Amino acid sequence: MLSHSDIIAHDREKVEQASAEPDSYGRADLSARSAEVLRRGFKGIDTDRTRVRDIMTPVIFSVSPETPVHTAIDDLLARKVHRLFVVGKDGVLIGVISALDVLRHLQREQPPASNQLPAAPEAWSRPLGYEPW
Repeated sequence: MLSHSDIIAHDREKVEQASAEPDSYGRADLSARSAEVLRRGFKGIDTDRTRVRDIMTPVIFSVSPETPVHTAIDDLLARKVHRLFVVGKDGVLIGVISALDVLRHLQREQPPASNQLPAAPEAWSRPLGYEPW
């Protein structure tokens, strides 16, 4: 599986080599590798040729559709992943549970927030420097 985290980790660990070529080129120097001449204003660049297999997470973490939500959350945290795949008894992918799905689930369980702030405890209203002893 290839995730945003895999790409970010790869990009963070990638070592950039300084180019031996000057920053400015003549028009004749701006040609693509296929010898195609680039239009004025375009610059040829070397692209990252890393393959998905080199940076992907090589395992898939899955749960069954009958898995309790709290167990799925525990698995997400324990494995330090953002997604779990939901796989049926026949091994077919049914869906994906993401960390965002968990947050949406938790939000639905919360009562609607009121527009009023809770009353501050008396200790919060004391002036700075007040020593109760």
